[in-house]
Amino acid sequence: MASSLAVDVDPQEWSAIFKGLDAYFETDKDLRMALDLDRQSLYDYREGERETVEVDRAARLFSVYDSRPVYDLSDPEEHINKRYKRWVNAWM
Repeated sequence: MASSLAVDVDPQEWSAIFKGLDAYFETDKDLRMALDLDRQSLYDYREGERETVEVDRAARLFSVYDSRPVYDLSDPEEHINKRYKRWVNAWM
């Protein structure tokens, strides 16, 4: 039985989230591949309406993000950390 979660995050926030994560993960090819594979399902959101993302995809994303200290992003814009925390909380 497939479950899904509704993601209630503004599409512009996805851009900020991925900007920060891209900067953080760009040096690790395995993490980059995992992020690129799952990013397309999240960008199905781009039509401007809320879409659902399957729980197994969310779980794969978390397994990728949990393998690195994501709160230590080197991006100088502190608000990206806050948006990432909000995104994580939306899944919890």
